[in-house]
Amino acid sequence: MIGCGKFAGYHARTLAEREDCQVVACVDVDEKTAAAFIAEHLAEMEQPPVIATDIATTFAKTKPDAVVIATPHTLHFEQINLALDAGCHVFVEKPMVTRVDQAKKLEARIASMSPQLVFVVGYNTLCTSELDYLRRVIHAPHSDIGLGPLRKVNGWLSQNWLNWCRGSWRVQPEWSGGGFAFDTGAHVLASLCFAVDQPVAEVSASIDCCGEKVDVSSSIHVRFTNEVTADLTFNGDCASEGCRMTFLFDGGRIEIDGWYGSWMEVHNAWGKVKYPKVNTDLPSNSALERFIQGVQGIETVESGVRLGAIQAALMAGVYESAASGKPVSPVG
Repeated sequence: MIGCGKFAGYHARTLAEREDCQVVACVDVDEKTAAAFIAEHLAEMEQPPVIATDIATTFAKTKPDAVVIATPHTLHFEQINLALDAGCHVFVEKPMVTRVDQAKKLEARIASMSPQLVFVVGYNTLCTSELDYLRRVIHAPHSDIGLGPLRKVNGWLSQNWLNWCRGSWRVQPEWSGGGFAFDTGAHVLASLCFAVDQPVAEVSASIDCCGEKVDVSSSIHVRFTNEVTADLTFNGDCASEGCRMTFLFDGGRIEIDGWYGSWMEVHNAWGKVKYPKVNTDLPSNSALERFIQGVQGIETVESGVRLGAIQAALMAGVYESAASGKPVSPVG
């Protein structure tokens, strides 16, 4: 495991509960942090993980099959490449990377690797039956569900993010790569890009940093190459937490939680669909669990690198448009 912070703890507990996984090392910039992390989350491991600060040396010493990366966003690219150099399968927390050129290099590298390694970006929302249903409806517009082509998307996201993150690395652009839209907002943007599954043609955006160095609130307009458009509003300085996305089709709409994927409503020409036929046989709604199943060869896991590249281009467009005050066409 690379990174021994709060979110790494969730992953550590998942791994510790499995008899078929052994955490061989915990790497952090501070050995005391890593030691405390192991004591809190991995104390029951039969063989205690190695505590280390150097990634490449640790890979050479412990020879892991896979790596979980949960570090500040701008560190992801270098750490992913170190893991690939060591022949490791990679699970990386969102966002995948913070720059378009990095995303392109990763996409090309992973596509050329033989044998193929499992590569997953940690979006649990995309593993839910709700997001699976939404994507299937979008890409089968003439199915028996009868909603027809997708035309527009709108949505909002609110969280008391600034209060929780003030003073942390998340509001320092050299570590985070961006603000609320690149942090919690990344879940909603991933849901959008995953569902539409098309490159971004144009972005226009405005942001409010609320006195910080990164965006706290934003308004984002996206046009995809298939002419579907989306309008999203993010507020990272709101005491009331929530999210709602509405996907508008010719024949109805789907309203969904784009943050957690915890609920969904489907409406067709006759009203609300009482029992949407969701797939209840999905292997897991946990991105890490699916990653493990992919590493073990139990399930075929869709690589997160293409989605990561689309999202990197989208976020580059958001910040470029906000800075220039004009719509931009991101290259991704």
